[in-house]
Amino acid sequence: MKKRFYFQFLLILLALGGLLVLSRQHAAGQLSVQPTPGMSAADQINQLSALLSDTDDAASQQQLEAKLKSLHVAQEMQARAQAQPVEKPASACAVRPQTKAADEARPTGILGQGTGPFPSETLMVENQWQDQINGYWFHIYAGYQNLDPQQGGLLLWIEETHLGGFFADEVADGAFTITAVHPGYVMELTTAHGNLRYFDILAQQFVDSSTAKLPALDLPAKPAFDPCATFDTP
Repeated sequence: MKKRFYFQFLLILLALGGLLVLSRQHAAGQLSVQPTPGMSAADQINQLSALLSDTDDAASQQQLEAKLKSLHVAQEMQARAQAQPVEKPASACAVRPQTKAADEARPTGILGQGTGPFPSETLMVENQWQDQINGYWFHIYAGYQNLDPQQGGLLLWIEETHLGGFFADEVADGAFTITAVHPGYVMELTTAHGNLRYFDILAQQFVDSSTAKLPALDLPAKPAFDPCATFDTP
């Protein structure tokens, strides 16, 4: 009876030992290829290299090799960046976008045909006008509606604002053409049939004559202080 008990106990121990071996083999096949968080790139490379030499699992080896390759590339890029440091400007204002020169180079007054920041279905342009007023660039495109050539109109666009829009001729008389801009920014337009229209640019509405004057619409205030501006000391 005792021999039978010992024999059964021995079989149980052998079975447990076999399960332990299988468990270790399964763990080796599921080897983690992620390095310990917070380590430097060099330490991660050393850790993953050690793991690679200890595993025989093909899938784990492939993952480890891919991870090591990406770490080596990142390390090489960092070394190149450190070897060629970016030269810091003497002043933050030195790298500020230079807009004054660009503004000075922009043409002003009545210009020829062109396209505006709108689809051609909105307006077919005959000519245009642009100028800088109170620090803002004003653009006016004159012409006619694409779907109705007899309906003249103009489109006003003021950069950096939501003001402006399309203004149709109150009496359809063909396409608008800009012919002059009078003092006080009153625009003169000629219709396709030779009749005159006047548009107060600052008031953003049609008026009866070139001398008519309406209150100007308020423009958004621009920052008065420029930390990069050069001030003359009296």
